[in-house]
Amino acid sequence: MENDKKVDKYSMLYHLTPKFGLLNDPNGLIHYKGEYYVFHQWNKFEMDHSYKCWGYFKSKDMVNWNNMSVAILPDMYFDKNGVYSGSAIEADGKMHIFYTGNVKNELGERKSYQCKAESDNGKIFEKKGVIFETPSGYTEHFRDPKIFKGKNNWWIVIGAQTDKFEGAVALYKSYDLNNWKYCKQLLKGEVLYNMCECPDLLRFDEGDVLLCSPQKRFENEVVSKCGYFTGYFLEDKEEFKSDYCFQEIDYGFNFHSPQTFTDENGRVIIYGWMAGMTEEEEASLPTRKFGYVHSLSIPRVLTYKNNTIYQNPVEELKKLRGNEQIWDNTKSNIFSSFQLEFLFDFPKVMQKDFVFNLRENSVEVNYNVNLNSISIKRYNWSTNKIQEKIFKLKENLKNMQLFLEESSFELFINDGKYVCTLRYFCESNCNDIKIKCDDKVKIKFYKLKL
Repeated sequence: MENDKKVDKYSMLYHLTPKFGLLNDPNGLIHYKGEYYVFHQWNKFEMDHSYKCWGYFKSKDMVNWNNMSVAILPDMYFDKNGVYSGSAIEADGKMHIFYTGNVKNELGERKSYQCKAESDNGKIFEKKGVIFETPSGYTEHFRDPKIFKGKNNWWIVIGAQTDKFEGAVALYKSYDLNNWKYCKQLLKGEVLYNMCECPDLLRFDEGDVLLCSPQKRFENEVVSKCGYFTGYFLEDKEEFKSDYCFQEIDYGFNFHSPQTFTDENGRVIIYGWMAGMTEEEEASLPTRKFGYVHSLSIPRVLTYKNNTIYQNPVEELKKLRGNEQIWDNTKSNIFSSFQLEFLFDFPKVMQKDFVFNLRENSVEVNYNVNLNSISIKRYNWSTNKIQEKIFKLKENLKNMQLFLEESSFELFINDGKYVCTLRYFCESNCNDIKIKCDDKVKIKFYKLKL
């Protein structure tokens, strides 16, 4: 990545982070003409949600990135109050971008337009206007078009709220990327709360997966979760057959609004927004004093087996590794920086619990041998209290892979079956890592550098 960000005690080396302002949802992920593009919603003026354009980063290897600044501005009647989330696809040598244009009148009433832009060089993005408006049966919480190719046509899934204030996912189809027809509700019901954001339909050999972020919307508060449904998308019937059993995609505190794309090698790669915070947590983020807010997760490869999504860091991130080092639990382990990767291999039979403690209890991971459960604790910078999440494993603990930065923590457990993503902020100068574990646990680590 361009190393031109403000350098501060929370700076991220290999996570996509704005130089200034507020970054949120990853958008328009695509591999186009030999380069990776990661667009994102961005307030380039303030550290709040009052303004939304699309910024973007570009890379040839998903390791070294160039910050390309602005891609799409809110400057037309159909997007004047915000260029909201969307996606991208390549066809006929062009990049086709689909996004939601947000418009509000003088009374603050919302109107959503689904819009299109095109580029033939990845630098200039020409708006083509509105492709469809909100159909009857829905409120104007109708947004985040995610496009994918079917057998004979193109499909778009849209996050929605019905006029009965139920969460839903709507389905559209097109044969030419310009003329779109509403099909039906692909998914709806209480499991989607009263609004659903950022749907994404993924096709695997074993079956299909519908990612989404259901929301409970109150007058002054939004509570959301992020996960997926497994099933089968039947193109001829325009239906998603599922048991409607919602599975969390991340067991940490800060992974939201993810989006995927398929690269030139057929890998399904996902990025997430490392947020999903309360208003109080966002308002008190320590990076505000340095002029920026939020980051994206590292890129991860998604695989699907046995009705479960697995996530693993992309192979390209191995380029960051320095020399392999073996952990020595007999000495004090103090680090000058926290761009680190850890690999843990656990024996089939463990006699003692495993405890990983980071920077004076900023983050603690505890594996309880008797309960076969994982506890993730984090010191919350807003409440000044310890938060905890606990989940049980369906099998014994086998391995872990951990990516650390000065203010981020991404843990992959049992080959990526369980993932925990979170932000943390250590105000002190404590730079220690402590590990308590069975002697048979094998631990190695790498210092990461660009």
